[in-house]
Amino acid sequence: MNLWLIASGVLAAIAAIGHAVPGARMFYRPILANLEDAQLRAIFTGIWHLITVHFTLSGLAMIIGGIAGTGRLAVWLVALQFALYAVIYLTLSLRLGGLGKLFQWLPFGAVAATALIGLLAI
Repeated sequence: MNLWLIASGVLAAIAAIGHAVPGARMFYRPILANLEDAQLRAIFTGIWHLITVHFTLSGLAMIIGGIAGTGRLAVWLVALQFALYAVIYLTLSLRLGGLGKLFQWLPFGAVAATALIGLLAI
């Protein structure tokens, strides 16, 4: 059992919940309300839900990998994805004027870091 990978999966699951619940209130609904084109609204809705599904399944994959000790490649891929998400949001945040403008890079980085520690511990 790899507690680092399980922790990474839990953090990814928290990101999924944060995306789906407070994120919907803070970002999804306001953005959707400002999109007038029905097709753009549908595309945005689809993307939003795809992200929620991706975060959820990523968390599940990390937790299963941590418990079963399998799926090393899948865990590497999920860790890499979250690391790149962190880089993207950190870059955007800095372009907006500071580290705190877009906080999402912090949880994404935490998922990637705990996964990397867990992978190195194997």
